Amino acid sequence: MSGCWGDDQRCGNGKFYYVNGDIYDGEWKAHVRHGLGSYTYADTGSRYVGLWKDGRREGHGELVHANHKFVGKFIDDKVSNRAIPVTAITRK
Repeated sequence: MSGCWGDDQRCGNGKFYYVNGDIYDGEWKAHVRHGLGSYTYADTGSRYVGLWKDGRREGHGELVHANHKFVGKFIDDKVSNRAIPVTAITRK
C-alpha cells in the first residue's frame, strides 16, 4: 500500500496491491475504495475506471475487457441497463 493512512485506516489517494494480484489506484475513505479510482483484475486483465462509493462501483465508469467495454452508470457494483456496450476496441 502506498498513500495516506489516518487512524490506522486507508484514506486520501493511494495504491493497493491485493494478494491475488489485483491493483486498486485511487481514493480511499474510512479504509474502503471511495471516490475516483481504477481497479485492475489480475486474472483477466480487465480494468474498471470510475467512481466508487463505500467500496463498490457506483456512478459513472468504464469497465474495459480485452475486446469490449461498458461505458456508463454503475449501480450497487453492477453495470446498469443504461451503460453502453462498446464491442470494438482497437489497441495501439
